[in-house]
Amino acid sequence: MKNIATILPAAHHSASDWDFSDADWTLDPEMYISAPKSLKITNNGHKSVLCRYPTTRVLPEGQIITWLRQTAPGRAAGVSFRNQAALGTASFLDAYAILCTDEHSWSSYRINAGAPTNLGDWDIVTDLDTWYKYRFTWFIDLTEEEETALFLRLERWEADEWVNYGAWHDTVNQWAASEINRCGLKCYYANDRYDDTEILGPL
Repeated sequence: MKNIATILPAAHHSASDWDFSDADWTLDPEMYISAPKSLKITNNGHKSVLCRYPTTRVLPEGQIITWLRQTAPGRAAGVSFRNQAALGTASFLDAYAILCTDEHSWSSYRINAGAPTNLGDWDIVTDLDTWYKYRFTWFIDLTEEEETALFLRLERWEADEWVNYGAWHDTVNQWAASEINRCGLKCYYANDRYDDTEILGPL
């Protein structure tokens, strides 16, 4: 994926642009990055929030930029992509994901029928009750052994620049040709918040 562009319009503040796996969310007018509100999770449990916008529904390669504020240790917040949930649903059974797994690490996964396979971990300190801006990118490239693979890259905005923490890859490259390749947010703990989410895809 050499070039990317925003494919989710900036004015996507309506909740109708998203499919939610349950009703445990609200729009919070008290704590946000950009007015008027942020997305706030209201109960614990694995949750998926997938974009419904037409240009985001089939993204075998893409990028999500979002602000995230977490409130509990042992966290499982982040993003999912190549998600196979049908439009109108938001499950987390078959997808790739990049998730914050505790206060010192993030992890990458391929999830099949709800069973995760760990693809690799990043050592990143994540403070509680702190807004962070992340950039998650998934793209197809060749490994050093010249095998085709899906790469999962994690970056964070720090001191006015993107810090690249590197990428893990998966030679299984699952769902590359699927007619459903959705993406969005993965949530778990009550009071976690997300804001200013952008979705980008190949030009």
